[in-house]
Amino acid sequence: MISRIQIFLQGSHILAQVGFLILLGYAAGWAARKVNLPRITGYIVVGMVLSFSGVAGKGIALEKLSLITDLALSVIAFSIGGALRVGTMKKLGGSILWITLIQGFAVFLLVWATVLIVFPLLLPDPLPSRENMMSLALFLGAVCVATAPAAVLGVIHEYHAKGPVTTVLLGIVTLDDALTLVFFSLAAGIAGSLTGGSGSLLYSAFLDPAWEIFLSLLIGAAAGLLLRVFLNVCPRSCGLLGIALGSVFLVSGLALTLNASSLLACMALGFTLVNLVRQPEQWFEAVENIEEPIFALFFVIAGAHLELEVLLTAGGLGLVILVSRGLAKAGGAFWGAMITGSPPNVRKYVPLGLLPQAGVAIALVLTAADILPDPGLSRVMVNAVLASVVINELVSPPLVRLGLSRAGEIKHERGR
Repeated sequence: MISRIQIFLQGSHILAQVGFLILLGYAAGWAARKVNLPRITGYIVVGMVLSFSGVAGKGIALEKLSLITDLALSVIAFSIGGALRVGTMKKLGGSILWITLIQGFAVFLLVWATVLIVFPLLLPDPLPSRENMMSLALFLGAVCVATAPAAVLGVIHEYHAKGPVTTVLLGIVTLDDALTLVFFSLAAGIAGSLTGGSGSLLYSAFLDPAWEIFLSLLIGAAAGLLLRVFLNVCPRSCGLLGIALGSVFLVSGLALTLNASSLLACMALGFTLVNLVRQPEQWFEAVENIEEPIFALFFVIAGAHLELEVLLTAGGLGLVILVSRGLAKAGGAFWGAMITGSPPNVRKYVPLGLLPQAGVAIALVLTAADILPDPGLSRVMVNAVLASVVINELVSPPLVRLGLSRAGEIKHERGR
């Protein structure tokens, strides 16, 4: 059966492969929901099955589908920007901002240091170069900052949770991914200076990334302002979806052309639109209506990058980042809540809601794999993050629910 699928896909047009992956992803997502798991877990698992069975690679050439990654990244970053309403962030208060920053820095530093110290002990000789190891640690530190909002929002909506813990969780998951993009841009700049070996360290590791971040934000903000002017003269009957997607992809492409971050540019576009355009919800809802097939395809492809033979090495790294990330998230959030004088329930139970890890982490690690010059180390990095994502997506929704339940903020238990 597997060989027949491989033969069919080998001789088929790429559109047939795309259609096959979308339908397979939707079926897996439906099955995951039937057993109370996030759809994304189903997408990733079916991608893993395709990889382990040999369909991905022999029947489906993943490199031909690389454009899907860029499309999904752009939409994800645009959605992150759309969640950053200035008015909402003011209402959430400064404590949420500080908790987000403290736990974000804690994750970045602890994962970076742990990977740098522990991972070489798990590798056989010869070890990768010091520059490549440093770059790997920087990328993983940045990627692990991200918290997937879907699992948190899903539990909150399912159980109608309300209260201070719920409010703080929503604020952190809203800001966390934006912070991750900044960390990742800095990590990419430093890694480029280490592995490229050109220019002064001060410029290539700090000034160059700072310029890239500024240019990316400028591109997105300028596009958002221009779009606002256009919308003032454009009738409301104009195609929302076409304009929204066209703007997102244009901004992403311009940023890539100018060697800026397409992620930050699309985030800035979403941030500008949600705060300056009248009735911005319709623009983001239009994009959300077509997100699911893009994400299904993206996460199936991401899961297909998991390689069984690489997992023997990547498993140790996956465990390292899983443990160090969990400790830093919990400790950073607890400490941040302590120094900001947050209520006891926030200190105790918010850390349980910060473990989910999915879309942004996967998207960024695939981007990092293209930057890291050591292909073997890149494969290990991707497989380690995918393995940790699968584990986190399995265990984190029950932990989110446990925290909210212990905090007394779940008012409607399922089955009551």
